[in-house]
Amino acid sequence: MENSYSGRAAVVSIVATKSGAGKTTLIESLVKLLKNRGYRVGVLKHDVKKFEIDYPGKDSHRFTEAGADSVVIASPSKLAMIRRLEKERSIEELLWLFRDEDLVIVEGFRNNPYPKIEIHRKESDKGLLCTSPQHSHKNFIAVASDEPLDIGLPVLDIDDPAEIAGFIEDAFLKIINVPNMILIGSAGRNSGKTALALELIKRYKGQRTVVAVKVTSVEGDGRCIRGGDGCGACSSLEGGFEVVEEAESSSGKDTSLLLAAGADRVFWVKARRGQLKEAMREIMPLMPEGCVIICESNSLRKVVKPGVFVMVKTEAGVMKKSAAEVIGFADLVYENNLRDDFGSIAEEIDRKFAR
Repeated sequence: MENSYSGRAAVVSIVATKSGAGKTTLIESLVKLLKNRGYRVGVLKHDVKKFEIDYPGKDSHRFTEAGADSVVIASPSKLAMIRRLEKERSIEELLWLFRDEDLVIVEGFRNNPYPKIEIHRKESDKGLLCTSPQHSHKNFIAVASDEPLDIGLPVLDIDDPAEIAGFIEDAFLKIINVPNMILIGSAGRNSGKTALALELIKRYKGQRTVVAVKVTSVEGDGRCIRGGDGCGACSSLEGGFEVVEEAESSSGKDTSLLLAAGADRVFWVKARRGQLKEAMREIMPLMPEGCVIICESNSLRKVVKPGVFVMVKTEAGVMKKSAAEVIGFADLVYENNLRDDFGSIAEEIDRKFAR
């Protein structure tokens, strides 16, 4: 999956299995709620039919009928453009029209590559798009439903627009923007995310200052996220978070490997799940100006918007909970067959990061 729009506004789609599910009503409520919270909100609606907003008798219609390719109508409070199209515009081209918004809510364009919230009602919907083989599960970030669902995604109350607005706000609008970060997540263990991080460090060292960050999310009670007694990293955490700089490049730890690969500085961030944002606010002043930050984490995507977020998965198809919660935000999803090198994905990341 590649999200090729890199403008200012965040993008979220509201989709359903069929028309009449209540997408427009929900979007209307979301716009009101988010506007009341001070955000600039745009809406992009796809119409598969031929629509008409220019009517006979109006000056604009006379200009259009005369052959004008574009007609702009402007007043002190409103602006409209009517343009003839030889072919349908892509969603990416249309999103560039929203230059000043914080968020664009999309209705329609069901197969677009942007994060989606699916609407589901038990009485009218027989199945879910997000679990259908015909649709890409990785684009879905939540389902708004009137019944409990066990699908590995957040399930929101479809009859509580304030809850859905809060979810969108937390996911897209209340996050730290770090455009100089390449964030690498993984669908499961031993997927190759550290190997990809090492490849990227080697690619950028000498060109820019490279800072590598490894993030460990700790459960509230300090239990190892992998089960068992673990290595003690989680249970030894005192307080909400801890930031440690790696100084040894030969210990064999992931942080040492990152340093040995050529990173100028390497930090290990251990944070309880509710303290990740505070941990990142603590570490960001340590980042040299103009550096590239290469970071390994799934959970960090909930509090940080990086320049590029790539999710690494293997052919085994394993999807841990922390990955399922954020894969819908991935700019790139890379299936690592554990045989090829990372040359092609590194080039893709480089292209997106350079935008």
